[in-house]
Amino acid sequence: MCKVDSLIKDFSITSPGSQYEDTDDYLIQRWTGKDGQTALGYKKLTCWFNKRVLKAIYDDAGRSIVTSHIDTEYELITGEDSIKRTELAADLEGDGLDIDEIAKMLPSHGTVRKHLKVCLGAEKDVSTTPRPRMKRIGSLKQAEQMAASKAGQILPSFAKAGELPLAEEADVAVEIKVECPVCDTRVPVLAAIDRGYICRTHSPMGTDDQ
Repeated sequence: MCKVDSLIKDFSITSPGSQYEDTDDYLIQRWTGKDGQTALGYKKLTCWFNKRVLKAIYDDAGRSIVTSHIDTEYELITGEDSIKRTELAADLEGDGLDIDEIAKMLPSHGTVRKHLKVCLGAEKDVSTTPRPRMKRIGSLKQAEQMAASKAGQILPSFAKAGELPLAEEADVAVEIKVECPVCDTRVPVLAAIDRGYICRTHSPMGTDDQ
């Protein structure tokens, strides 16, 4: 039994809708998009799952909290050390909870990926009929140019307000970046397309981690 399986069992994690048989069915359908919705990547599914686990941990400890606070506290628990994280740690301690122990309990993107592919044997159909390569690349470059143009129109207002002197004379450049769905590797999209992968570790052939 993997970490995800154990957490589902220990905290009775359920699916968010009656159209799904159980949590595993939800994870598979949301990852593959077979439920008719836009398919989600590992990171978003991991966040969804971990927040459900966190809510269950809080419920067991008698810690009352609204959904919006779960989002904020999840980010602090899984984030870097900060003043706010230290403050939250002290608050959690009052409910008998250890912030670092909670962080260790929550599975990583890689663990959820393994659960989907290995434990559940799920497969994602990534076959498409793409437009010619140069046309697709041209569309990305056009998107960058449009974003740069829009920013260039806004910047003079900062100069006029005295918040950013000479902003109206600044050259504006926009570079779209893509982030690996498993780790935090982030690279320019055109460079990723040129070499055929976002992150060598998790996508050596450029298709394994979609």
